[in-house]
Amino acid sequence: MLLEDLTEQVVGGALEPYPASVAGQLVGVRLRLLEFERREKETLELEAKLDEMTEALERQKERSAYGSAG
Repeated sequence: MLLEDLTEQVVGGALEPYPASVAGQLVGVRLRLLEFERREKETLELEAKLDEMTEALERQKERSAYGSAG
């Protein structure tokens, strides 16, 4: 794990705290981006399902209206 490696390197003296801090912040940015992308994908999938359900309901209403008119 990147954060574990950074921690070990700082504690072991192989890496100065400042660069490790910046690297940790960049890891955090990447994690937030991944979470945003996951939520965006989920939202798009839900919107597509909602559109499908709305269209199916409209078709069902149309069939019902034609069936009761005859």
